[in-house]
Amino acid sequence: MNKKEEKWRNEGAAYALRVAKEKGVDYLEQDLRRRGALGISVILPEKAVEELYDMLAKRIMNTMKTVAMWVLYAEHGWRSVRLQRFEKQMDKHSEDCMSYDRFGNAYVTLSDMAKTMQETCGIHPDMETLELIEEENKREQGRFVSLAAVIEVLEETGHQDIADALTRKIENA
Repeated sequence: MNKKEEKWRNEGAAYALRVAKEKGVDYLEQDLRRRGALGISVILPEKAVEELYDMLAKRIMNTMKTVAMWVLYAEHGWRSVRLQRFEKQMDKHSEDCMSYDRFGNAYVTLSDMAKTMQETCGIHPDMETLELIEEENKREQGRFVSLAAVIEVLEETGHQDIADALTRKIENA
């Protein structure tokens, strides 16, 4: 191993140690998996990785939508009105997959959609991959609960004083 390779290895090890200490081994594993899948340098800042991921996700969605709309256009004779309606519906269903209720649960998931199509249409999407993606998203994003839901549960369980204190804190923020 030459001096440059040794330096790079040491920098990588130091980075991994720092991330593991600051954010935990699970985060380091996710980070390494994400970087390996995208072929990204280890020295790239996390913000840049997130921006790259978002850009790739948008491109993939745009590509999928374009191909789906082209099939409807070229093979089924759909034109402007039907394609525009389809695009709006696709955007709505995509948004549904990214929306959460007040307890931080997804309204609908891709695996929910895939299971329904599998049961009703005999289409067999890669369920394992969809469920893996959803599990990774849960770990990365955490879970967000609306404050109104928290206050409601506190009141229902007899913790009115805490609910009132939280309400005052929110109003004064």
